[in-house]
Amino acid sequence: MLTLLVVDDEIYALKGITQGIDWSDLPFARVLEAESVSEALEHARNGRVDLVISDIEMPEANGIELLRRLKELSPETLTIFLTGHARFEYAQEALHYGCFDYLLKPVDHDALKDIVRRAVREIERRKEQLAFEHTLDQYRRQWAQQLPILVERFWQEVLAGRFALSESRLEREFARYDIPLGKGGRVLPVLLSIEGWDAELSERDESIMEYAVRKAAEEIVLEGGPGVVLQDRDLNVALAYAGDGALDRKALLGRCAQYVAACRQYFHCRVSCYVGDAEAVAGLPAALERLTQLERANVAAPQSVIDANEAEAGAAAIGGGGGVPPAPSFTEWGVLLDGGETEALALGIEQAMARYRSEGASREHLELFYYGFVHMLYQ
Repeated sequence: MLTLLVVDDEIYALKGITQGIDWSDLPFARVLEAESVSEALEHARNGRVDLVISDIEMPEANGIELLRRLKELSPETLTIFLTGHARFEYAQEALHYGCFDYLLKPVDHDALKDIVRRAVREIERRKEQLAFEHTLDQYRRQWAQQLPILVERFWQEVLAGRFALSESRLEREFARYDIPLGKGGRVLPVLLSIEGWDAELSERDESIMEYAVRKAAEEIVLEGGPGVVLQDRDLNVALAYAGDGALDRKALLGRCAQYVAACRQYFHCRVSCYVGDAEAVAGLPAALERLTQLERANVAAPQSVIDANEAEAGAAAIGGGGGVPPAPSFTEWGVLLDGGETEALALGIEQAMARYRSEGASREHLELFYYGFVHMLYQ
């Protein structure tokens, strides 16, 4: 229900509008009266006033002043002016300050009621719009709160290869999730490998600390720049948005080194970073698989930053030079063990490890060594 306020310093004109017009068919809960601008403003301060019908010419302060004050005090209030002057300047000034409409005196009650009906429809329309905007704002805030989760889920789908990577759909998804990538945008993946904890942690505490480690990667590795850090299956991954330009790779590698040191110092966590190259979105699953293979193969350099470009070049050079050395003769080592020649056996083990280290043995080669050695002991 609405409140109508009628303002006129002439008591008969005032009563003619408040009592001489039947307002019962309009949604007014209250019809208030004021004989001056100050009295009208007092009503506005004491409660909501939806519509004002006011004379323009009053001795204390005119209706234009009332309109100016109402815009400050109650900007949603609509105003209809009544004037005894047919001069355009009055109407022009009233419209300038935002009055809804105006009518010449003597007032035709039917004409005034028609204007009031239009004003009521406008008030109801504005209220509906305001309610809609309020609802929309609530959902906007909820969307903003959920957006990091939705972005993470989107990239999980991409990395798992479950997302149809057409250019048109990618552009729609980038716009929907406010991802600053366009057509041809590239993304650089960094695999954050948690190698272990220097403190005893429950499963729950370990999950909490992994979350802390990911948040630290947002601050240090991405340095607040465009990108996202997420958990994909059992992997922790940072994705730096390169857009159409090139990322400063040297600076990124330096930040990764800072991150490894920070995890060791503040989280008692041993971490390595495997830095890929900027890829088109369609190439990310394969790029992450290459980084995962580098992680599995890295047995000699814990808590380090591995540049995938250099690592792959080094692996190619080793492959061209004859590959990883063959496994040692566990039969000969078994003879040494049976004979109690432990010093000779220890020396053989150290030499084998030195060869593996210098020639780039992979995790798979070391696993073969492990099983061969265990079999020798059981024999």
